[in-house]
Amino acid sequence: MSGPKVDRLELERRRQQELQAANQAHARIVTGALDDIRSKVLAAKTTCAALGAQGEQLVSQLADLQRQLCQQVMDASSRRTDSTPEGQRRQNKLLEADVDKIMAEAEKSLHTIVDRADELHRRMQVANEADRSLADLEGLAALLDGASPAGEGALDQGAIDRIVSGIGRLQKEPPTQSNEPPEAQAEAMQLLSSIQTLLLSDAVDAARKNRLSMVAIDLRKSLLAAQQDPSAAPSLQAATYVGSQTVREAQSHAQLMESLYVECLAQQSIVDGLGGQHEALPELWELSDDRELNARLQALRTLAEQLAQDALIAHALDTVMARHGYTMARSVCLAEAPDSQHRLFLADGTDVGIHAFMGQGGTVMLETVAIGQQIRGAQDGVEVRRKRAETAYDRARLLESQRAFCEQHQQFVAELAELGVVMHLTSDMEPSEEHACLFEATSTQAPRSTMRAEDDWRAQPGQLAEREMR
Repeated sequence: MSGPKVDRLELERRRQQELQAANQAHARIVTGALDDIRSKVLAAKTTCAALGAQGEQLVSQLADLQRQLCQQVMDASSRRTDSTPEGQRRQNKLLEADVDKIMAEAEKSLHTIVDRADELHRRMQVANEADRSLADLEGLAALLDGASPAGEGALDQGAIDRIVSGIGRLQKEPPTQSNEPPEAQAEAMQLLSSIQTLLLSDAVDAARKNRLSMVAIDLRKSLLAAQQDPSAAPSLQAATYVGSQTVREAQSHAQLMESLYVECLAQQSIVDGLGGQHEALPELWELSDDRELNARLQALRTLAEQLAQDALIAHALDTVMARHGYTMARSVCLAEAPDSQHRLFLADGTDVGIHAFMGQGGTVMLETVAIGQQIRGAQDGVEVRRKRAETAYDRARLLESQRAFCEQHQQFVAELAELGVVMHLTSDMEPSEEHACLFEATSTQAPRSTMRAEDDWRAQPGQLAEREMR
């Protein structure tokens, strides 16, 4: 026999492990860079936060810089040109070099902004503008009067920004002389500093920022009361203790969300590099449920792993085809099934080639077909039509090619095994004129794919190779 064959291709365990190790190393490079960028930008934001309106402008610049730098890392990560573990290890070294360049530029940009913030602060000190900070913090207590009883979402972003700025200014002041225990004041100031960092972080959702803002206002009220009346010091200590519970929960949650989100970005860049499709990831500040984010991460990891395996299998199949004289390959778009991608392998001196359709998970359908001359000269992504051979001559020669393909298929099995790909035959149809088909280019060409040739002929999940033989 060999009419159309349906095989299941899978990687040997050893190759799976090599590929997984290479991809994990790739993800570590990306997550390390993204973590470094985000943590350094957050530290710079705290430096700028005490400068009022000018500080808000710098914080906005830092947010833009973070987006630009993270995107540069993502773009570098998604530039994959080799599907093999050996090639991926080489590309990981190139990725590290790209990341080093990005981080060097990041350091320069961050230093420029932080230096600007320091200069603005020095000017404020000279002009005695920092003296207004105590009154600013006292005025923050009035925000409580406008808060809704529900608490959630009671403070708008402008109010939160003023709280961040007020905390920053307070930290720039000399310690206030008072009768309260110095350690109580120090603990309260340290807690305010932690709140400021959390309010500036995009890993903290709006509801938690609102609660933290309320803690900051209550804490400042207690500080003022303790400064005016030493007997109020226990109230300050109590406010600090209660506030610390809210702060610790927010810090723990922010750390978890940050870790999950950065890993999602890394896996997303791997999927992009492999030509996969995925749901767009929202901004981190839009997310509050770590379970939802973890589910997204697991889905991206699974998709990235499957795509990487499929790409390696496709690369091995291309290699074996080339050994048998099919040195030209075209990724084509079938007019009857525009959402699927197919691969035509061509040899010199003949119009008889092999049509391959590969579904995710390693299922591949192979058949011998006649391929029109227009396809040979076309680019990847050309739209084609599959139809049955009409002449007796075409049917006879394609029937003979089906019989010859039976022996050739056995050679494919052995040679793929040498490359670490196991081929299991799941369906083998009898040679028949019913399967004598040819592919010809249509008058309309699909846009050329932006994916790599070995990736863009894979089917999306849920598509079955068998349907192509109907």
